[in-house]
Amino acid sequence: MQIRQFTLALLLVPLLLDLSVGTVFAENPSAARAQHLWEQLDTRKLKLHSKAALVVDRFGNTLYERKSDQAMPIASVTKMMTAMVILDAKLAMDERIEITNADRDLIRLTGSRLRVGSTLTRKELLTLALMSSENRAALALGRTYPGGTAAFLKAMNQKAK
Repeated sequence: MQIRQFTLALLLVPLLLDLSVGTVFAENPSAARAQHLWEQLDTRKLKLHSKAALVVDRFGNTLYERKSDQAMPIASVTKMMTAMVILDAKLAMDERIEITNADRDLIRLTGSRLRVGSTLTRKELLTLALMSSENRAALALGRTYPGGTAAFLKAMNQKAK
């Protein structure tokens, strides 16, 4: 039951981040074209590498699903907790954050698609942390939390209790 709740939470995160398809389409003509192309797509021919998928339109109508009713393990509880702490802090999601050397994972030496010097919004970093399991994005979110990384870790530990 707990895994199912986490899975539901993971599916709802884009809604919390205001990534609704309708908003994107209203503000971006190329997104409207993407919607049109999606509607023409034969989903039976999709070759996805994911075990499960769920695509809904802005009205909540299911456009595509694969095993969407099955509970799946969370890829990273730490990144889910990162998202929860950042969202609880009610920080400006449009604030631009620069990726610095401090955001490099010097313990496990994991790679990243985010280059030092890149600048993204907090919303983009949160999306990358959750959807692409991007460690550097999660580290940048913690570093820019009010009070810095130490305060972020304290908030995360409090949340875990």
